[in-house]
Amino acid sequence: AGGNQGQVMFRKARGTAASPSAVQADDNLGILQTRAYGATGFSSGARAALSFLASENWTDTAQGTYMTFKTTPNLSTTLTEQMRIQQDGNIGIATTTPQSKLNIESNSGQLRLTTASGPTKYFSVIEQNYNSAHPFAINIANNNSVTTERIGVYSPDVGTTNHVVLQPTNGNVGIATTTPVYKLDVVGTARFTQPVVVAEPTASTPAATKNY
Repeated sequence: AGGNQGQVMFRKARGTAASPSAVQADDNLGILQTRAYGATGFSSGARAALSFLASENWTDTAQGTYMTFKTTPNLSTTLTEQMRIQQDGNIGIATTTPQSKLNIESNSGQLRLTTASGPTKYFSVIEQNYNSAHPFAINIANNNSVTTERIGVYSPDVGTTNHVVLQPTNGNVGIATTTPVYKLDVVGTARFTQPVVVAEPTASTPAATKNY
């Protein structure tokens, strides 16, 4: 009545109804959960849950909270935390201690960005690998090909031309070319505001050549 919207409200205290006391850090303040019927009976526990918890020992002026989201994987009955929102707004996926506004913990493919339409439906995967030889990568490909670029930076004014490419196999860097054949392969002009130092060649070919 009075224009108020419907609400679900939880109240939590330690102690007793006659003598309540303050909630403590990690106390559950309220839980929304689901149970359902399987082949022979209802599940013995929750299979999905949204929980609200205290993030500190409460006083009248310190009442921090955080939230957890839990699901049950297929072919399992184990309720597992998948995501949480900390008291400072940091969001953790597959981690209970997010260190930034979005912290995703996985051994591969932490973040995938995909186009919604198009003939090839391009996607990129940003990942922090556990392989120390390739600790970070941005892989770019489409649904009909394997990834051929380790890092590609697209220039919006020339369509899909890759302006910077670092090849995963030989470490060649290409600017305005997707197939660099030298450690630094530039198609176009370059400008240097400081001296360019050319080292003594270690092969029979000159360290630097010029064409006119």
